[in-house]
Amino acid sequence: TTLLPGEAAELHRHCGALRTLVVFRAPHGPALEDAIRAARRLGAEVVFDVDDLTFDPALAPEIKALATMAAGEREATLTGLRLYRESLLLADAVTGSTAAIADAARALGRPAHVVPNTHGPFERLLAARTVDARPAGTVTLGYFSGTWTHGADFARMGPPLLAALRRHGHLRLLVAGTLHLPPEWDAVAAQVERAPLLPHPLMLALHGRVDVALAPLEHGLRFCEAKSELK
Repeated sequence: TTLLPGEAAELHRHCGALRTLVVFRAPHGPALEDAIRAARRLGAEVVFDVDDLTFDPALAPEIKALATMAAGEREATLTGLRLYRESLLLADAVTGSTAAIADAARALGRPAHVVPNTHGPFERLLAARTVDARPAGTVTLGYFSGTWTHGADFARMGPPLLAALRRHGHLRLLVAGTLHLPPEWDAVAAQVERAPLLPHPLMLALHGRVDVALAPLEHGLRFCEAKSELK
C-alpha cells in the first residue's frame, strides 16, 4: 500500500496485524517517519531494502553523470543520497541485493542480509509468453540502460561497438532507457533503434527482439561493484 502523509499514522487500518514493514529504497521524509512510528506501535520490525549503493554520499565523485547535470538536478541527486542514508539509519535491519551493499550497511551499524535480486515466477511467466521477434538476417544487440547513471558504463564499450556496427551492416543495436549517444553515433543511426525508459514488464518483452544483451560496468568503482547479478 502506498501511504499518503495523512494516512501513515493509521497504518493499522491498512494492514491490521503487521510483523515487518519493508521500506524499499525510499528517501527520508515526514510520511516515512510516520509510517515507521506506526509500524513500531504495532510491534513490527522495520527493514530497509535497497538494490543499489545509493545511500553513501561519499560515492558522489564516482557518479560521473553528475558532471553533466544542471545545478538543480545535481543538488537533488546529492540530497537523495543523504536522504536514503537517513532512511536506512531509521531501520532495524537492511536487506541488499549484493554482499557489497550489505557490507556498506553493516559499516553504518545496521544488521544486513543479502537477498538476491533476480528473476522470479512473474518474470519467468513473461519470458515463457515472449514471442521471438528477432528479424531474419540480422543480429541485434540490446543495451537496457535504465537511468542516466549508466552513461559511463556504456562508454567503456562504445568505441568497439561502434566499430562493429560500421563494419557489419547486418548488425543492429537496440537501446532502451535514457542513454545519450554522442554525435559519432550519427554515422550508424540507421542501425540503431531507441526505446524509452519502460516499466519492467514491457522492458522484459523487448528481450524477445535481442540476440545478445550487453551489460557493461566500470571496473574499480564501489558504486558499480555493488550491482547485482540482475545487471
